[in-house]
Amino acid sequence: CWSFDGVDDYMTTEHAESGDITLSGWINCDGTYTINEPRYPLSITPSHSNLPNATLGRIYMRSTNFNVMLQIYDDAGANFNNYYVNVDLDGAGWKHCLWTFNNTTKHIYFYLNGVRQDWTKWGGTPSDVPYLTAVGYSYASNLKIGTKSGSYFFDGKVDEVATFNSVLSSPDITAM
Repeated sequence: CWSFDGVDDYMTTEHAESGDITLSGWINCDGTYTINEPRYPLSITPSHSNLPNATLGRIYMRSTNFNVMLQIYDDAGANFNNYYVNVDLDGAGWKHCLWTFNNTTKHIYFYLNGVRQDWTKWGGTPSDVPYLTAVGYSYASNLKIGTKSGSYFFDGKVDEVATFNSVLSSPDITAM
């Protein structure tokens, strides 16, 4: 288990994917955070610099609680939609967080403690499913733990991080 003080602690791996991805880890958000502040306990970023907030592993302090969030950009990388999962990750206590990205359909799913969560498009409905709309882009950057790019440090704990070069099935996710 790694503890991060939220100042400048992070690890970068050489591991990078270019196809389907499952990103899994146990996260404890027991640190100190500020409203409207993005944090990255885990980070795999798309293969284009205009898409940094589409990073798998992004959590966001919205008003008084943490939510999982994505910003998905259009083909030109200019316009985006915000999606969030309406779950509370606050406080001490370990939670299993898992993201899947299907490189064929570009769909992104999030699971909390083995249960798939509904994404909500900002101002929309929970039935919206986000997908990486920028054609030709995939999640290809190295896995980072505790940050996305040497900024937005995570002040909490992360344990048992795992990546898979496939989209795990629901039974596999439940068994984790």
